[in-house]
Amino acid sequence: MKQTNLIKIVVVFIILVTWSIDIFAQQNYDFVVDGIYYKEMWDPAEGYYVCVRCKEYWNGTGNYDSDYTGDIVIPNRVTHDGNTYPVKGIDSHAFYNCTSLTSVTIPNSITYISDYAFYKCNALTTIDIPNSVVNIGSQAFRYCSGLTHVTIPRSVRTIRNYAFSDTNLKFAIVLRPTPIDFNYDIFPRHQLVFVPDVSLYENYSLWNHYNLQYFAIEPQLTKVNVSSNELLTLKQADLKDVDGQAINSIIAQNNSYLTITDLMPGSAYNVDVTVDYNGEDYVIDDSFVTNMFSFKYKYNIGPSQTMYKVAYSVDRDDNYEFEAYGLNVRKGYTGDYLPYDDCGRIIETTNDSITIEYTLSNLTPNTIYYYTPWVQYKGKNYSPFMGGNYFTTKQIDTNYETVTTPTSVYLAGEYSAGDAVVTDAYFTFNDEKYKTLYLTGLNPNTSYNYTYTIETISGSQVNNQSFITSSLSMVAQPVKMLTNTTVMFEAQTNMIDEETMVGFEWRRYDAPDEMPSTKVYSPVFGGKIAGTLKNLAENVYYKYRPFYTSNSGKSYYGNWVAFLTADAGVVYEPIVYTYNSPAVTQTEATLQGVALRGSDDITEQGFEYWKSGNANVTKVTATGERMSKKVSGLQSGSKYIFRAFLTAGGETHYGNEVEFVTLSNSLDVNIDGEINIADINAVIDMILTDNQVSSGDVNGDGEVNIADINTIIDAILSNYS
Repeated sequence: MKQTNLIKIVVVFIILVTWSIDIFAQQNYDFVVDGIYYKEMWDPAEGYYVCVRCKEYWNGTGNYDSDYTGDIVIPNRVTHDGNTYPVKGIDSHAFYNCTSLTSVTIPNSITYISDYAFYKCNALTTIDIPNSVVNIGSQAFRYCSGLTHVTIPRSVRTIRNYAFSDTNLKFAIVLRPTPIDFNYDIFPRHQLVFVPDVSLYENYSLWNHYNLQYFAIEPQLTKVNVSSNELLTLKQADLKDVDGQAINSIIAQNNSYLTITDLMPGSAYNVDVTVDYNGEDYVIDDSFVTNMFSFKYKYNIGPSQTMYKVAYSVDRDDNYEFEAYGLNVRKGYTGDYLPYDDCGRIIETTNDSITIEYTLSNLTPNTIYYYTPWVQYKGKNYSPFMGGNYFTTKQIDTNYETVTTPTSVYLAGEYSAGDAVVTDAYFTFNDEKYKTLYLTGLNPNTSYNYTYTIETISGSQVNNQSFITSSLSMVAQPVKMLTNTTVMFEAQTNMIDEETMVGFEWRRYDAPDEMPSTKVYSPVFGGKIAGTLKNLAENVYYKYRPFYTSNSGKSYYGNWVAFLTADAGVVYEPIVYTYNSPAVTQTEATLQGVALRGSDDITEQGFEYWKSGNANVTKVTATGERMSKKVSGLQSGSKYIFRAFLTAGGETHYGNEVEFVTLSNSLDVNIDGEINIADINAVIDMILTDNQVSSGDVNGDGEVNIADINTIIDAILSNYS
């Protein structure tokens, strides 16, 4: 019985030992291809991939079971059961303690090398880490005692503690990444590590542990300096452009300094630098980008209406000259570029910089310009990104004389041009151009927009303006009964004399609203609307009101006034009125006035006019309540006086007197009203006294000379012929 129990105990013990061994010796992979163990992984962003693993985890002897030997080549992709996976990682302990591993080829699909990945692989002598690797884990290559060379590519961002400790590294190259996160004890103490751009690591504790030696590449504008310390001998530098074309422009100055010249600014290059350390050559592959030209603002002058100057200094690293320089200039931010290629001049030259002053002229007033300076070197233009540089030229100052009424506007413009050369100035209203804007027939109490354009030899300045007409007033007055059947309508108004679409509408007082009123047009004069109406029925009630119709066709009305046609009982004087500002030419004038009958019929009406200082009066007749008469045979450049008149009941009544001046004849130099020998003498006097009076330039060539005399003589002879 006791023997049986003992046998049972032994069996249980064997089972437990076997079970414990199975626990500690777990399979660590999903499949194996060509002697490499892989584990399938999943990434939400990239899908399925695999990483390289060891055969088994902890095998009960204190080690991981990884049986890799010889030369291992890891593929970048692997296929299993019809599925192809990218190989993206070397997992923890993958090659742990593989003492017979002599070399490993890592593909550029690998992004990480985890902790202890090559721990104690002491047969490895070199390791080439591809530029796809981002992270190197803790103790990844620790105790790789045969390891002497390693290159850390730019892609690496993190190297964890002891990654290369306890090796025999004598040459490690860290290729200028964005600063690596260096933990402590990465490399073996007091071994040689080359860092091409050491400035990236000045603040890291790495300095406290290692004797770092380095070479530096310092790119300038058109050359690059490659330097090292006294422990290295620089032997040569082989330069290529980004397309792989060799560039032979190397100057060796001494054993620790190389200069590459004749480069292009702002350009990328690849360089293989050969260095000698302790009698052994090493080639370090690196790249650099030369600096771009640096433009520094110095000063500006202006802007005025048409000119702007700005100066920039441009850095340089050699005594070369620029082939050309100018500004990229455009109106507005999106306008076309303007031709300002030759607008610069060098005003200062030093060994380090050239100062260029750029001058822009013939600019358009009141306009925004964006600009960027540029220089040309070896046939290529260089400029900084300075799209925000801009200026706005000064505007041409303008003033406006504005006179508005309810139905009209008068606009006159003046300007101060500064350094702009003005060729024309005009108003634009409803697509029509005017030198001075005088409009009638407008809508009362209405805002109108217009522009005032000033054209210069370099462009136009357009000023958007507006005006508002005032409110209209038309107040009908009691009628004047001139006879039993003839009345005079009157209304007070604030319209100007020039309005013509004005009058009265009238109807029988008891007429239904459906019946249209009868309209009659009447003149406006001196703040009054007045007109006569004949042949009304006797002893009938009527009503009337004033109206005004604008150019847009809209009508405005005053108040209704009722009246009864009956015996007048009152004698009314006629109304006669002379309008101001007749239309004149050199020899003609259109006279205008008002003639309204009173109680008596008008027997004659018209105008009288005479030359100022001359007693000879000329009388002309005209018709209508608003009279208009063109008179001719006037002398150019002469003052005249005229007045309206009417005769009624045997008595003549006169309107107010108005003066006007006919236009001057350009050939009538002395303005005596005639073209004769006196005008020739006037021009001769101007020539002899060098008095360039504009009236003497009768032929308009810009000078007073013999040609003007010939022009006057031709005019006199043609008159006689």
